[in-house]
Amino acid sequence: MTLAAAFFTTPALALICLLGASTLAACSTALLKMGKFKSKELLRSSHASFFAFRFLFKKCCPQGDWENLHFALSISKHILQIAYALLAFVFLIAAKPSLQDPLLNQQIAEPWGALFFIGGCTIALSLLFDFLFRLFATLWSKQLFKFMAPIASIYLIILFPLIGLFIQLARGVLKKVSFAEEPLTDKTKLREMIRESELQHHLDLNDQKLI
Repeated sequence: MTLAAAFFTTPALALICLLGASTLAACSTALLKMGKFKSKELLRSSHASFFAFRFLFKKCCPQGDWENLHFALSISKHILQIAYALLAFVFLIAAKPSLQDPLLNQQIAEPWGALFFIGGCTIALSLLFDFLFRLFATLWSKQLFKFMAPIASIYLIILFPLIGLFIQLARGVLKKVSFAEEPLTDKTKLREMIRESELQHHLDLNDQKLI
């Protein structure tokens, strides 16, 4: 067995993809939990070097980077989840040669149950990691994002050629079907800032309208 074949038939690469997908899910959840304005302030701060990918991403998307950043996180997460599922399946099949029979000979039906069980366990593990990482990101948004962002940057930089391609395709589609959007007024911005800040807990509806 060659070195490349041995690398692809070990669980290491599948686990790396699983960790990456979970990390990107946590970062996306943390940004959504903090809200647009808080997350932008964090990313624009002098200590934002922990998220190295943003400096590369700003070159590609100088405007609307917050929305495009979520798009990049989502696309990258799905790519890594697909890679994890494929690599985990290849590893498990290679580790147990008897499971290769139903794939090579359709007349053999007994191992199909084991194949479905393995597939179910692979998906269940991915869902469990995704749930736990999202839960932690919801509980400790800012702290977890600062911790996870350097790891997420590695995956995002590696996948940047694909991410950039998908963003350009999305832009092309949106330009063809875009409608005239009403510009965000100062009043709308102020309401959004109040809604995302702690002030909403201290102001009633009448106070918010007065502001």
